[in-house]
Amino acid sequence: MLLKNKEQRAIELFDLGYSLNKIATQIHSCPGDISRFIKSTGRKIIPNSIKGQNKKSHTCRYCGIVFLAYGDRSFCSKKCKDEGARIWTEEKILKTIRAKRNNKGMVTSDGEATLATVARRMFGSWALACEIAGCIPAINKTSNCSICGKRIDHSNGNRNYCSKECSQIGKVRMWKRYWNVRRTIYKDGDLFDAEEIFDRDDWNCHICGKPINPSEKHPAPMSATIDHLIPILKGGRHIRENVKAAHLRCNIQKGTDIP
Repeated sequence: MLLKNKEQRAIELFDLGYSLNKIATQIHSCPGDISRFIKSTGRKIIPNSIKGQNKKSHTCRYCGIVFLAYGDRSFCSKKCKDEGARIWTEEKILKTIRAKRNNKGMVTSDGEATLATVARRMFGSWALACEIAGCIPAINKTSNCSICGKRIDHSNGNRNYCSKECSQIGKVRMWKRYWNVRRTIYKDGDLFDAEEIFDRDDWNCHICGKPINPSEKHPAPMSATIDHLIPILKGGRHIRENVKAAHLRCNIQKGTDIP
């Protein structure tokens, strides 16, 4: 916001051809405030890069209308620019698809993850993009969804589920099976506290051999955890003889390996 005594001076300097930075230096104000004030008076601020140039006649590459603009312009508006970019991308995708088809006119998306992803985004599906390009999408294999049994086309990549809903149901079932296995095995194990194992092993990690800091709390990488020498999922039991203290990071890196 400019003061009244500075507004008149800013207009005078602007009409004389001063830049916004020079005006700001003269009247000790912010260039942003000066720019907003100048625009509010109806005056047009021309960038320094095109000052002294005259507007040229251009033809929009999308809608075809003739318009006046400074410098080199291919589109008359942002809307035409976006639509032109979309058409150019579609043409490039179709050209790439046609170049990859074989003698039988078939094309596959194997090894072309980026091409298939962009084609699905622009046309809705890989099969529709191939159809517009005049090609036949090669279906490598098909399978049934493990949840609803619907047939899955693997031309867009290998999948186990037909939709996000089925994928979510599958993940829930997987975790239920995982915890059911652990509960079943824990029934035959020992009941003990983690601190008991840490004190027994003198707070030393059996994997890297370095000491464990008791003040480190989960999920810190160097916090204390219990590691099963023979993993539960590989038949190991939750007993004192099968567990040792370990850093969280070492335990994760070890995974289900048996030393």
